[in-house]
Amino acid sequence: MPRLSLPALLGFLALAGCIYAPRGVEGLPTDEAWVALPLRGWLAEGRGRPEAVVACLSADCPHRLMVAVVALQGDDARAAAQIIENPEILSAHLRERDEADTDKRRKEIRTAVETRRLVLDRLRGFVVTLSREGGGRPPAHGAVLGRPEGDSLRIVLAIGENADVVEGAVRQVAEARLNR
Repeated sequence: MPRLSLPALLGFLALAGCIYAPRGVEGLPTDEAWVALPLRGWLAEGRGRPEAVVACLSADCPHRLMVAVVALQGDDARAAAQIIENPEILSAHLRERDEADTDKRRKEIRTAVETRRLVLDRLRGFVVTLSREGGGRPPAHGAVLGRPEGDSLRIVLAIGENADVVEGAVRQVAEARLNR
């Protein structure tokens, strides 16, 4: 096997970095320990095209949070748009999934779902809180804002432990990325 010289190896790594380096997300604080995740080719294979995915998960982060910007096409865009217009569809799906689960261990765990609409100028979305019925673990919070573009839909999604931080992040990123 031929050996690469150091300059050739560095050049190769730089080129690979240009291809695989994930993009950051405008609208988020730059003084936090955000990690851009190279998931564009992996996430929602065949269903959506992630434009950017970042997470702040280290001990240096004031809040654990993941934010993504995703473009959906065709049927996937239409299905997501329906949920954005009526987040109760998501709640009903999660309740039905709980009822249909035949695994005895999971059958005892029920998901409590709370949703509410979210509006930012011409963008529409929702906020969701998922928790176990009866408690036991802290809830997870999510927020989505989207904008239709012809047969496609671009969305900003945030997931984290603090409801106010999640909603604030989705609003900031949507303002920077979608509300142009």
